[in-house]
Order: sequence, then structure tokens, then C-alpha cells
Amino acid sequence: MTGVYPSTHQQYMADLYASGPVSLGGRTHELVVGVNASQAYATEYEGFSTTVPTYPAVADWSTAQIAEPDYPSPSLTADQTDRMYRAYAAAHLNLSDRLKAVVGFNALKLTSKGYSYSVDTSREESAVSPYAGLIYDLTSRLSAYASYTDIFNPQSEVDVDHRKLAAAHGESFEAGLKSEWLEGRLYATAAVFQSRQLGLADYAGSFADGKSYYSGVDTTVSGYELEASGAINDRWAVSGGWTQLCFEKHDGAAVRPYLPRKTFKLSTTYRVPELRDLKVGAALRWQDDVHIQDISVVTQKAYAVLDLMASVRVADQVRATVNLKNVGDAKYLTSLMWSQSYYAAPRSVSLSLNYSF
Repeated sequence: MTGVYPSTHQQYMADLYASGPVSLGGRTHELVVGVNASQAYATEYEGFSTTVPTYPAVADWSTAQIAEPDYPSPSLTADQTDRMYRAYAAAHLNLSDRLKAVVGFNALKLTSKGYSYSVDTSREESAVSPYAGLIYDLTSRLSAYASYTDIFNPQSEVDVDHRKLAAAHGESFEAGLKSEWLEGRLYATAAVFQSRQLGLADYAGSFADGKSYYSGVDTTVSGYELEASGAINDRWAVSGGWTQLCFEKHDGAAVRPYLPRKTFKLSTTYRVPELRDLKVGAALRWQDDVHIQDISVVTQKAYAVLDLMASVRVADQVRATVNLKNVGDAKYLTSLMWSQSYYAAPRSVSLSLNYSF
């Protein structure tokens, strides 16, 4: 069964803030305060056809024209209005030559009215979320930091009864080191983190029309991250990072298994100015296996993708670039998030000319 969904979504936003330096205790600090408001309107229509499309043989898909089914006049299934008001303030405090701090808060109020599939979706939620962070310079090239953030995250997902889920709330902690090398050309960071959220939307199934519904689950995300980026010298630039995390429910069961737990990225470029400003580069990304539970377990094994590029100045203001994507022609599913997916693009080559003036 196929359908049409001529829905409309409109959003209006306004933001007003002020920022500037403030002198206190013989030191200069930075302060920002502001308010913003937004309104969102949504109407959703749908109409289904009882006609089953007749598909030709797969070999003829590139030339055959499939007749479009007949659809009835779409009916209104949802009419909703969301309003959100927020006030915020933050201060960057220069406590000493080595110690800096960031403190602030977000005060938020969310109201909704309307209906979805004959269910009243009205709600009213509000919260004040503080956050704070400290940075301490251990040496001229190495700094340690720690931060805390209160989480209040309004959600637009609906449950099996078409009611919008309540806001997820919780707290997040992070600590790490930041350093610079090679006279400030290369930056490196190492961080550990943990985030706990109550009532976070998690995919729970699909309605008859294919749309998804969710349930709120209590989750904990913890892990670590290593990153480096910058330039080895005037010609050679690099960027890379490794992330490893654990994503589980409060009882220890895994949640969102379609998200990779381990990821690695590395990219580099090298310039040879004397050869018509030749620039070559490579980018590698890797992730471990992911899966979902559908009719049966669907698993995407760990995979790596390598891309290459080269560009050269062929004339004044004209540059040619060759990109070779997916060098190894890796075959993998792009995502398993929605219990459906498609294979990523195979190996491809492209050539482009750019003229600047």
C-alpha cells in the first residue's frame, strides 16, 4: 500500500541577546545574557491508495515507467502548535592567569496544543538547567578541564498512542586534557565522558502507515575520545580521532545497537607548491559492527572506507580536482536506524574544474 502526505511545517524564531566584557576583582570577564522564542505549526495529511503498483522485471527498471496509483483526497490527521521560550546567561570568568571558568544556565518553557490521530497532544513543560566548567593550564602547552551539564531535552517523538514523549532529563560529565604541539600548529585532546538521561526516545516500532513510534528509556552513555588536528609543517596537515563508548539502559542492557560503539577517522593532505600547487589527500574512516532486531537479527559487520583526492592548478584561477571515493569498493549498509537501509555508493571517480575570480 502506498500513500501521499501533503503536510506543512512552519517555524518562526526570534532571538535577543547582549554580550560584552565585565571588570571584576581586577580582571576582565565576558558575560552574555539573552532570550529567545519560537513557534512551530504543523498540519499532517495522508491518503492511501488501494491500488497495488505493477512493477516490471528488475532489469527493466531503468527504462520502464511505473503507473502512479490513484489517491483519494488526503485527510487531516494532525494539527499541532508548539511554543518554546528560553532565557539564558553565561559568564566566562578569568579567575587567575591559569584558571578559567564557565558558568551559566538555560531556563526553558515548552507548551503544545493540538491533536494527532484523534489524540490530544497538549503539554506544558519547564525546567532550569545549569552548567559549569573549569579549565586549568598545567603548563603553557597543556590544560586540564572538567564540565557538568544538566540535561532537559524536549522531544518531538510520539509513543504508540500518538502522544508526544515527555522531555528527557538527566546530567552529563566530561573531563580531559588539551594540548598543543609543534609551536601551536598541532592540537590534541583526550576526554572521558558520561551522560545519564531519563525517558530518552528509543525506537519501539512502526504504525501501519510506516511512521515510527517510540518509548522513553533510561540510558547511560560513557566512553572516551582521542583527537588530534593541525599541521605537521607548512605542507602537511592531519586530522584524526578515535571514539569508544558504551550505550546501555539502566539495567545494563544495550540500547540503540544500530549506533557504532567504536569509530576511527583519519585524514591528511600534502601540498607541493612548486608543482602547480599540487595537493594530494586521503581520508579513512572505520566503524565496528552494528545490528538491529527486526523479523530476525540484521547485522552490518565492521567496515572501513578509504577516499583519495588530488588537485592541481591547470591555469591562472583554474583548478582541477580528482576524487576517488570508496577505493576498496566496500559494500556496506549506510544505517540500520529505521529498520530499513540501502547500500552505500560503490567505488566512483569524479573530475571537477573550479574557476575563481
